[in-house]
Amino acid sequence: MDSPRKKPDLKTKLLDRLHEPIPLRLALGLALLGSWYYLGYSPMNARIVATEARLELDRKRLALGTEVEALRREEAGFVDRLPPRSDPNEFLQYVLGGVRSAALKLVSLSPEKPKDAGPFEVASVKLELQGDFRDIQAFLRWVETDHRLLRVDGLTVGPDAKDPETMMAQLVVLGLMGVEAPTRAVPPRKPPRGAAKAEPPKKPAAKASPSRKSAPDPKPARP
Repeated sequence: MDSPRKKPDLKTKLLDRLHEPIPLRLALGLALLGSWYYLGYSPMNARIVATEARLELDRKRLALGTEVEALRREEAGFVDRLPPRSDPNEFLQYVLGGVRSAALKLVSLSPEKPKDAGPFEVASVKLELQGDFRDIQAFLRWVETDHRLLRVDGLTVGPDAKDPETMMAQLVVLGLMGVEAPTRAVPPRKPPRGAAKAEPPKKPAAKASPSRKSAPDPKPARP
C-alpha cells in the first residue's frame, strides 16, 4: 500500500515560490529596500534633522547678534545725551534751571516717582508756570532743543483769571536718566591653605622698677 503524502507546510510553500524568478526578484527587491532604509536612509535622515536644527539655531544667534549690534548703534547715538550721574533730585534741579532761564514764575511743582524704561529710568515732574507767552514759548523750545533727552507731555496753556495779559501753563516734563550699577563690597581674601597664621604681637614685658636702697640708720649721738 502507498503511504499517504504529507501536505507541505507554509515554509515549504514559500521556499518553493522563491525558486520562481518573479517572486524571487520581488523578495530581493524588498530586502534591498529595507536594508537601504534602515542602514542608509534612517541614519542619514537623523543627521539631516540634527544639521537643520543646528542651522536654525545659528540663524537665530545671527539674528540676535544683528539686533544687539543695531541696538548698540542706536544707543551710541543718544548715550552722550545722558548725564554721567543722574537722580530725581538732580533732574528736578535741572528743570528748575530751565524755568529760571526763561524768566517764568513757578506756581506749583509736583515731582513723580521715576518709572523703569529698560536699562534706564524716566523721571517726570508736573509744573504750573506763569509768565508771558514768549517766555513760555522759550521754555518749550529749550525743552525740545536741549542736549539732554527731555520731552513735554500734557501741555495746557491759557490766560490767567486774575490778569488776562499773563499766561498760565500746566505741563509735564519727562526726562531719561541713566541707572548706575550697584557697587558690590569686595569680600576679604582668604589666606591660602597651609599658610602659617600670623601670631598676635606680644605685649612688652613690664620693666622692673629699680629697688630703692634702704637708708642707713642714723648713728646715735655721742653724749
